[in-house]
Amino acid sequence: MASFNLKFQSKWIEKNIDDEFLNYVEKLGLFLCDKENDNENTKLGYNAITVTQLRNIFSEVKRIEQKMQNFTRIPDDFDELKTEDKDKIKATIENEKPKWYSDFLMLRAKLAYNTGRVIEKNRTSNMKKFSDIMVEAMSSVKAPHHLDNFVKFFEAIIAFHKVYGGKDAERKK
Repeated sequence: MASFNLKFQSKWIEKNIDDEFLNYVEKLGLFLCDKENDNENTKLGYNAITVTQLRNIFSEVKRIEQKMQNFTRIPDDFDELKTEDKDKIKATIENEKPKWYSDFLMLRAKLAYNTGRVIEKNRTSNMKKFSDIMVEAMSSVKAPHHLDNFVKFFEAIIAFHKVYGGKDAERKK
């Protein structure tokens, strides 16, 4: 099983993505496909994460993102509003944070459940490393713009997973 030793950086979620970010997610996408193997006794791809496993979690992330966008929508004429009206809108947005943020926090439990199901079938699956990275990335999400960067992070992982041949497990007939 190939190892993945690159370090996740919270700045990618809290601030901006950069070239270093793209290098990281590209290597992570390759790792999740299990196309490189340090152990000649293990078949290539045996420890891979499937597209379905990624999509199950990603669909929940997208649902949370939509919920967050509904709660944090700023009117088009925001800059033209009186200061007191702006303050009311900002207060409403801050008060609504718990509604999407609690769902986001529960994502960690869903990720743990999915990871447990995969590890139960294959103890050497790359799912555990993926889960650890995602939990670290999730811990950086504290505000709506952080969630936007988290979604981009996840989208990039899925894209590079696909580029490197990520696919679903073969169905048994």
